[in-house]
Amino acid sequence: MTLKSIRLPSLLIALSLGVSTSGFAREPIVRFLETYCLDCHDKETAKGDVVLETFHEQQGLRMLFDVYDQALLEYMPPKKKKQPSPGERAEFIGQLDDMLKAKGHDRKAMAGYGNYVDHDELFKPNKLSPGTEKRVWRVDPSAMAEVANKLIGQRVYRQQRQGVTKEHPSFAYRSPAHAFEDFASTSYFENTTTELALAFAKEIAEHMEERRFGAHRKLWDKASQEKDLKKRQAKLNAIGKLDRVGVTYHLLHNREITEAERRELAGLDERWAVAALILRCDSVFRIESEMNSHELARSLGFALNESGPDPQLFDEVEKQPLAEVLDKRMQTEEFHWRLIRFMREYFEYGNAPNVFKDSVDLPPVVFKRGKQYRPLWHVEDADYFCLRIIKEDQDVLKQLLSSNLYSVKGGLNSTHIKVLQRSAQNGYLYGYHGIYGINEEELPPWRQDYVVPDRLGMLHHPAWLISFSDNEKNQAIQRGRWVTSKLLGGHVPDTPVEVDASLPDDPKLTLREKMRVTLDAKCIACHRHMNDQGLPFEQFDFLGHYRTTELGKPVVVTGKAMGQEISDPYSYVKMLAESQRVHQVFLRHLFRFFMGRNEKISDANTLIAMEKAYQPEGSLKAAVKALFLSDSFLKRSSSLGASKARRRATELPE
Repeated sequence: MTLKSIRLPSLLIALSLGVSTSGFAREPIVRFLETYCLDCHDKETAKGDVVLETFHEQQGLRMLFDVYDQALLEYMPPKKKKQPSPGERAEFIGQLDDMLKAKGHDRKAMAGYGNYVDHDELFKPNKLSPGTEKRVWRVDPSAMAEVANKLIGQRVYRQQRQGVTKEHPSFAYRSPAHAFEDFASTSYFENTTTELALAFAKEIAEHMEERRFGAHRKLWDKASQEKDLKKRQAKLNAIGKLDRVGVTYHLLHNREITEAERRELAGLDERWAVAALILRCDSVFRIESEMNSHELARSLGFALNESGPDPQLFDEVEKQPLAEVLDKRMQTEEFHWRLIRFMREYFEYGNAPNVFKDSVDLPPVVFKRGKQYRPLWHVEDADYFCLRIIKEDQDVLKQLLSSNLYSVKGGLNSTHIKVLQRSAQNGYLYGYHGIYGINEEELPPWRQDYVVPDRLGMLHHPAWLISFSDNEKNQAIQRGRWVTSKLLGGHVPDTPVEVDASLPDDPKLTLREKMRVTLDAKCIACHRHMNDQGLPFEQFDFLGHYRTTELGKPVVVTGKAMGQEISDPYSYVKMLAESQRVHQVFLRHLFRFFMGRNEKISDANTLIAMEKAYQPEGSLKAAVKALFLSDSFLKRSSSLGASKARRRATELPE
């Protein structure tokens, strides 16, 4: 009898004794491992240094996460090996899911893992009750900057209208790369954050003392110097006593402070009381418990406006039908720019300015009139490209993916002065304007929409192309990963830390030729979801310029996606724009952005309603309205298990 022949009973006994989580049937896990995994991952073989024969001894979470991911994504067993039936795989994944939840982790609820939820089931009607667990969701850093400015009475903390904020470190984002920033489960306070938040509150209070309360204090001090007692009292009565606590509370909560609430702060100096009010739970967090009119107005305010709710919204939500409130609010510039925030995070084109480019590596023509590489301008162009489509609200995703009407900055800025007039004649920059095919002679003074040749939609936009490039080349692999995750609803695991993911450094090889190393057996399981999906965009170089050659060779722009061969990047984006699945995946991401959580099977009816609202005219606003009127947005329920998992959702496995 060999070691392998006695492996099953020994593994069964060890697994039943070694796993601390009780109440689960171990046999399905054992059977699955024995039948489909241990030939390659027992102690004798240990392929890839992975040993599953001792799976029961793994006390940390890393192995459990890895096995779960590989099984759910169907990366393992390898395609050439014996495959489990759908029922066997589902049973195995269910057991692993239970083990993770018992340890306080819900993989499908974690930021960046929403695509793990079965796509087909999300668009089938069911009888499950939609809703969101009761939660406290930290106020978005961008909104918190506006809250601070409102308290101070002046714009001290800068917030760009595109939704980008130089946020205070106490309110930094914690979501992983490629996920939406303002995700409820990633919003928590630990010791360091709390200390910084306290410093932030004191800083705001000091600004308020100087700028909001300073004028009152000066008038009071001047009146107090009046020698005549009656005149002094009359002046002081006319000025009125400064109520720092009352003013601050009203600015924060749009209502008067109660006597009971005031008594809670009675032992504090007024200035410290102001800081304490800023740090109150209902100031720093969106509390979603009963979703009464006040909670609904507050949650809706942050969903509709980057700056959060205004006083009028509370009154509107209480007295008017919600549909009417939405119809009016969703036509505002504030909501349009809120949707721009979604576009930036969904397409990730806002990363372009963070991609370093060395002038030594850039074409000389780009620098013939000074430094002309302007990624931030391209991001602004992408904002206005999206803004036009948002305002038109017709076939939104199709237009985003296939429109060739691009917004481009003119030769003058908003103050009628030439853009970089010292370095560019008439404000024209080849490295910027030339990328759109615009000649110097046709450059207008102001921003304008151009029909740009050789480009279609956001995936051909310089801002998006630059965002997925590096200092010297395109990042075709990352572009393909984006298509797989953001349009096709797939998921590609992060590169294991022990894997050398570098490409050959041979300057004579094109990027496609360098990427041949990823066809190796140990790489292809992941790269088959990225390479072919990203290589058609090689039509453009690492600066976003259109090209036909690379290293003197004709550039190859073929690929494969959705089971179809791709001949060029133009037919590619048109195919994506016509796909129902792509539209559904887009709506799933829209759900995540506004809900601050991943969708669940119980949200299926909500997603179906969003798709039905979107379909007739391709209206993005109609889809968002359907979400805001759904039980997923309006109802809250208790779930202790989900609460525990949510608290742990962002912790790294050991």
